[in-house]
Amino acid sequence: MKRPGHGWVFALAAGLLLGADCSSSEEVRERFNQDDTFEVSVGEEILPTAEATLSSTTGSVEVGLITLDPGGGPPGTLHTLEVWVDAEYAGEVDAASVVIDSGERGERTLELVPDSADERLYWIELQSVGDEGETRTDVFNLQLWSTEEPVVTDETDEA
Repeated sequence: MKRPGHGWVFALAAGLLLGADCSSSEEVRERFNQDDTFEVSVGEEILPTAEATLSSTTGSVEVGLITLDPGGGPPGTLHTLEVWVDAEYAGEVDAASVVIDSGERGERTLELVPDSADERLYWIELQSVGDEGETRTDVFNLQLWSTEEPVVTDETDEA
């Protein structure tokens, strides 16, 4: 038996679905620097702070500085990794990440944390991993990112 009065509810719901805006926006990240890498020694002794520069995508302009304190050490060592973006480029860089290649131990990507008071600073604390007495050289690849305006895609199905 047909229920009276519910046909309009279905018609209204169908009309809302057909007219619904199903657009979505996706953040697009572009690389702001070239493949800036430096090596970190995991071994017997604590090493002094390591520094390296970050360069533009062509490598022709210095855009920032990386520091790792300490610059190496035995497994279990706590390190602070800081990325300083030059003041003139700070407004163009929206994120920083590091890809750590530990050879046979694998590769991992970590997002750095932006400082709450200084838009030029991104940082993260890391701990060296490994077995007692293990020595190796990890390769850090620092990546600066610039975010473009969201790309809006229209996914509306028209009948």
